[in-house]
Amino acid sequence: MNTTPIANNSINLPDGRKIGFSEYGDPLGTPIFYFHGTPGSRLEAGRFNEVTAIDHCRLIGLDRPGMGLSSLDPERTLLSWATDVANFADSLSIKKFSLIGHSGGAPYAAACAYAIPDRLNSVAIVSGMGPFEKPEAQIGLATQARPNHF
Repeated sequence: MNTTPIANNSINLPDGRKIGFSEYGDPLGTPIFYFHGTPGSRLEAGRFNEVTAIDHCRLIGLDRPGMGLSSLDPERTLLSWATDVANFADSLSIKKFSLIGHSGGAPYAAACAYAIPDRLNSVAIVSGMGPFEKPEAQIGLATQARPNHF
């Protein structure tokens, strides 16, 4: 299985922070943004490299703030992530796209569905993890995997 990205980079957001990404599949294909689990990174999307190439999809794995190649954002919220995603899409001249949120990436996909529905073709949540509003939802997570706030 080939999991080598066709692009592995970061872009600058309007506020100067960076967002890391890795791109897989067909660079001219239908754009799909992949939100990794917790813990995880943009490289998780590499598992789907071969199928996305066959299906002519442009799968782009994004690092959330403070993970992988992305700058930390101590003020981040689920809804601020939606703004980051819209700015990221603008930087690549992508008007509409789909989302896949896996595990810990699921709440972020749901936030985008709420905040930027006009930019989205579809949203898929795979093995979605619920929000961490209650302390018992964080039982069993490594300290570094626990969000500082949502």
